[in-house]
Amino acid sequence: MTSVSAERQEAGVIKHINDAVKRNKNNSVTVIAEKTKIVGVIKAEKFTSRQDGVSEPYTDVVFRAVKVQIGDADKIKIVVGDKQIGGSNYYTYIGPIDVCSKYDPTKNELTLNGKITNTIKH
Repeated sequence: MTSVSAERQEAGVIKHINDAVKRNKNNSVTVIAEKTKIVGVIKAEKFTSRQDGVSEPYTDVVFRAVKVQIGDADKIKIVVGDKQIGGSNYYTYIGPIDVCSKYDPTKNELTLNGKITNTIKH
């Protein structure tokens, strides 16, 4: 289940990205968080549920003392998802609940105060 603070973090990432795009006259920007650069970002948005009776596009699950091995193809399907369950999710932002950013219009770069991981590689 998503907590209020996680919703605040998600809303913060979306706001900072969309504000940077707006400052760049609705042209794409490069988003940077630690070592990850995503070039050509034109919009960030939250998708509402695509399943009946579910309030968010995915469900957070915590496993304790469980170890399983799954093939790479299944990892991609489980972690990245698809349109039916609110995917595709290729990147994950990990950072403070209160998202901060710095936009450099001379470089057209938005730097976030967390890190972005590639969902498939992570």
